[in-house]
Amino acid sequence: MISRHIKRSISACLIAGLAMMSGTGCSSKVQADSTSEVVVLENQQQEIKDVLAVKKITPVKGFRSIRWISDTKLIGETQENGIPNISIYDMEDGSLTQVTKNTRPDEEVDVWLAYETAKQGSKYVLYKEVVYKDKLNPFNNQFTIYAINLETHAITYIGNGIGAVSSIEDDKVLFAKGIRIFEYNLVTGEEEEICLPESLITKMMAFPTTHEGYMDMYNVPQEDRGSNYYQNNNKESFKSKQEHYDMIWVKRKGDELNLRTQNLTNFIYNRKTGTYTVDASKVINRADDDHSLYPRIIKKRLSRKRLL
Repeated sequence: MISRHIKRSISACLIAGLAMMSGTGCSSKVQADSTSEVVVLENQQQEIKDVLAVKKITPVKGFRSIRWISDTKLIGETQENGIPNISIYDMEDGSLTQVTKNTRPDEEVDVWLAYETAKQGSKYVLYKEVVYKDKLNPFNNQFTIYAINLETHAITYIGNGIGAVSSIEDDKVLFAKGIRIFEYNLVTGEEEEICLPESLITKMMAFPTTHEGYMDMYNVPQEDRGSNYYQNNNKESFKSKQEHYDMIWVKRKGDELNLRTQNLTNFIYNRKTGTYTVDASKVINRADDDHSLYPRIIKKRLSRKRLL
């Protein structure tokens, strides 16, 4: 008997694949030449038989970035007439229910599911709403964060001007405004600022003062620095980060917080002891990790209608 996990994986892949094919004009036919060969291990024969016995595939138009929240329900991003929202798909009755109430087109605002918070058995899922002020560098825009109660579909406003947000742990979520860290309790609605040591704040604020130093931080090859992109778009990204210096990474594991600002250094802060260390094994210092270096990210976001 095929496992429930495998069935869920196949269903999610089919939904995602069909959503993409419906926008690109791709056919759902799969052709194999006469030399194609599939090798099935003896203990996999029943699983393969069950997989190939799929009787019906139901396309869910415009449903993407999906995550399982139960054995029969998925949550993801939808778009209708250019209006992005978050919806829940029920595999039992085939219904697609829009949960959020955004009415603005994606040229002005986008709605993103906070994927790390969408897990099976979760009571809450977070989503981000971003109003585009810097379309060239999407990660320079700040977010407004909301929580969806998956039982009632009630939406709770958490805060705006947010640069980073954590996963949910014990009904609490961490988020950053600038380099200030806050903890929000989804049950009580209470918000508490986590006070960081001054010495840690000083180290997190260290950032190149020149564009050349900024490119050094990302190890941009010397032969590329004179290109039109680095002398224009990348330079603008550097200036934007100087003006809007944010925390870009907030993660939590027990008493430890994993924090990273625009200087790309990871710091591990222990709330219980009040001490911190540099997580040298995770320090990012490669050009291909700078999201702002790649305009294709924003192009992908701003051309969502063409994918439907």
